[in-house]
Formats: sequence, C-alpha cells, structure tokens
Amino acid sequence: MKIIEMNVTSKTGNSDDCEDGIVVTDDFAAVIDGATSKSRNIIQNTTTGRHARNILMDAVRRLPRDADCKLTFETLNQTILNSYQSLRITDSMLANPAERFSAAIVIYSRHYHQVWSLGDSKFLTSSYLHETETEADRILARTRSLFLELEIQSGKTIQELMENDTGRAYILPLLKRKISLQNSRLSPRFAHFILDGFFEQHDAVFVMQLDHKEPFLVLASDGYPALHSSLSDSEKHLQHLLHEDPLCFKIYRSTKGLKSGNVSFDDRAFVKIQLHEA
Repeated sequence: MKIIEMNVTSKTGNSDDCEDGIVVTDDFAAVIDGATSKSRNIIQNTTTGRHARNILMDAVRRLPRDADCKLTFETLNQTILNSYQSLRITDSMLANPAERFSAAIVIYSRHYHQVWSLGDSKFLTSSYLHETETEADRILARTRSLFLELEIQSGKTIQELMENDTGRAYILPLLKRKISLQNSRLSPRFAHFILDGFFEQHDAVFVMQLDHKEPFLVLASDGYPALHSSLSDSEKHLQHLLHEDPLCFKIYRSTKGLKSGNVSFDDRAFVKIQLHEA
C-alpha cells in the first residue's frame, strides 16, 4: 500500500503525549484517535487515550488480511477487554465509562476495498467526505461558545481564557456524565459509539464500498477541523483557524480550544494512500 503523505502531531508539540496514531500495513490503513481522558487515571505511565491507541495499533498490525468488518471490530474491541482483564480492572471499567481505554477509528481494508469508521474520525475520497459530530458534542460546543462570549463581555481576554479555559471547565461535568451514554442504546439521540472493550453495536460502524477506480483515500482524526485532499491544505486551514479563533468558539465551535503553550487544540493524524494509478 503506497503512502502519498502522512502526519501525526501532538497538541502539546511533544510526540510522547500524542493519543492519535497511524498504522499502514500491506492489507490495512488506519487512523486511531485515543479519546481525551476526562479523569486523571494513568495506566502504565500513560494516559488512557494513549494506552488505547498503542494497543489498537498493535492489534491492527496483527489482523488477518481477509478479516471482514465484524471480525475486525470484534478483534479490536477484545484487545481492549483483554487489557482490562490482564490488569484486573474489568468490573471497574464496566461501572466507570469515563475511566475506559477508548478510541475512535477509521480503517481501510485492501482485501474488501472498504472503509470502516466508528466515532468521530474522518475520511475523504475524490468525491466524498465523511465526518460526524454527535448531538451531545454539538450542544456542549455551543454551550461552551456562549459561556466564553459571556466571559469576554465581562472583560476577560482571549489570552486569559487560553491559559484558563473557563468554558471548558463549565461543560466538563456534562462531558463526564455523557460518557455514561457511551455504547448505550438507552438514549438514541445522545448515545455515541466507540471502541472501549464493551462495544457490541456493529450496525453503528459506517461502511463504505469504494469504487475500484478511486485514485486515493485520506484517513484523518478530528484534529483537522476541515479535511482536504492534501496535507498542506488541511494544515493551512488548521493554522488559519488557530490564528483567527484559537479558543475554537466562533469560526469552529468545539468542546476545547488551544491552550497557551500548545500547538493546536487537539492531536491530529493524517494519511493519504494511493488506491488506483491512472
């Protein structure tokens, strides 16, 4: 599988902190986005999101070439569950979704010539863009946006809010509570689905069969607010946003913004692979 261009960058600028990862083998290409931890739980000297990224990257490398969508997601989910079992924390993780090793993933299977996506990662072909935002995140991003507008009206500066994002702090209790809806069928409007060791809803995986003449495929994490067919254009859009709206509450409304000292509001990963040569 030919890689045209690729990038993985941590929001802090330190690659050891990055919770996004890319795996490209002869048979699969995947972008894994470890979920930002909402707790202070550290596993094996790393965050739960980075731990999820690490074990899933290794699992993708070991997938059989003809693994279909269902087997792939069963295998990846079982990898996380096995990690809980080895650490003897399965019951604790079942009861506390905020502590889980969770990750979104978008993966291309060369054997089936399909893209499989779960969570808020993105992909782009020559004629199609796939991106998602949950209803809960949309509401919380707008709530944070309103709160920050009120803070600025009261006299706070953008720089002050980058150093202490009171908007993020305001919505954080709800961000933590909404994790109880992770992989839940109880609230279809607000539920979200992700790999966390307890994923069973295989109909939540978005599946796209690619045209056999599709020239390229871009896989990316949601650290890129706008996904373009080239890395340079995707980066230019991100840098423009960070310059014009570093708190990510006006041009691009997010549940988090650029912290003072960081290089972006989120980790980001981008890989473009060649599928068909004209």
